[in-house]
Amino acid sequence: MATRLTRALTVFGGLLIGGIILATFIATRQGPPESDEAIQQAAVRFIEATPIRPTLQASGFGTVQSARPWAAVANVSGRVVNRHAGLENGEFIEAGTELLVLDPSRYELALEQANADLRGMEAERRELLQEQENTEALHELERQRLALAERELSRAESLADRDMLSANQRDAQRRATIQQRQSTQTLANQLAQIPVKLDRLAARQEQAEVRRKLAQEDLDDTRITAPFDMRIGQVEVEAGQQVTRGQRLFVADGIQVAEAPIQISFAHMRDLVAGLGEDALTLDGPVPSTKALSGINVRILTGSEERASWDARIARVAEGLDPATRTLQVITAIDQPYRNAQPPRRPALVPGTFVEGRFTVTASEPRLVVPVEAVHQGQVYLVDEHDRLERRDVQTSRPQNGWVIVEAGLKPGERVIIDDPIPAINGMGLRPRHDVDAQDALIDRVTGEAT
Repeated sequence: MATRLTRALTVFGGLLIGGIILATFIATRQGPPESDEAIQQAAVRFIEATPIRPTLQASGFGTVQSARPWAAVANVSGRVVNRHAGLENGEFIEAGTELLVLDPSRYELALEQANADLRGMEAERRELLQEQENTEALHELERQRLALAERELSRAESLADRDMLSANQRDAQRRATIQQRQSTQTLANQLAQIPVKLDRLAARQEQAEVRRKLAQEDLDDTRITAPFDMRIGQVEVEAGQQVTRGQRLFVADGIQVAEAPIQISFAHMRDLVAGLGEDALTLDGPVPSTKALSGINVRILTGSEERASWDARIARVAEGLDPATRTLQVITAIDQPYRNAQPPRRPALVPGTFVEGRFTVTASEPRLVVPVEAVHQGQVYLVDEHDRLERRDVQTSRPQNGWVIVEAGLKPGERVIIDDPIPAINGMGLRPRHDVDAQDALIDRVTGEAT
């Protein structure tokens, strides 16, 4: 009896526990969802696709170099008799400052010799001209005497033909006339030679003038002056030192303009040029020009913590691509690189400074832009007129500071989702919200107003 009672109580207890569990499941169960639409609706933020004139940007790095390096080389030999006190490495020199003087004595003597030769030739020329004048006067007198002799000979011939003059007298007159002809011809020959002598003398004078100019240039080359405002580099000559022709004396760099060749990718440069407009670069002339690139704004920044910066311009673009990096070398020019220098906070742009070059250009026409995060593997998610998700294939440019240009596949006014709904099912219901702050921030970035 005890065993049967125990089994009965066990079965009853199990049934009671099962009933309690079943009652609990029934009490806590949830009903079916009202609809599938309620499950798929997702809260998303969107911006409106608005045409904006974007500010395209690109950057690269390079090293500052002198735009006008100069090496002073001795054009003549001589001993250094004067050396400017400021001719030292690192000193600034104004244009026109006399820096070195070589011994000019031998070149002064050579110049005086050339001048003396010219004076002698000038005297010789005047002598020839006087001789020409005298010979012309004598020639005229001889021509008159010849005319008289010719008439006397004609009369003698006539008288001899009539037997009124002896043959000896006629022959004597003939000899006198022939002698006069010879004298006249001799003077004519002398006159004909004088222009030849004058031409030969003129050639000698030209040679002497060349020697005089060379002597003057050699004398001028004994004084070395600064051709422009410069900063002295390495100096290789001392006072009293004997220098030879062709010897380098010192080097210097112009301080008016510095250059910074910046390495920039070809693709980024192409985007900048495209931002100038289709007709910005024309090759109508015989030589292509980079004048159109002046529409690209350039800013040069140093690598220091405070990022000192300078306005710059594109001077030219080097030929070809760098074989190692496959980048273009854009040579930028910075005017007055030493102006407003306040080391160490704002150092001057001296050669060898490593800098960053930033290039910007405002696009010639408005374009549709969206944030980078709104593009998902070549697609954007849109909110259609029924507040449903639409996946759209688009063509975009390269990312620019967190945004891209949509070149095809998007129309103005369409609502672009800037979130990343998961899953992103085409046609799913949405709860969209226009994010005005995100749209304003995008405009600031695109137009370059954001810091």
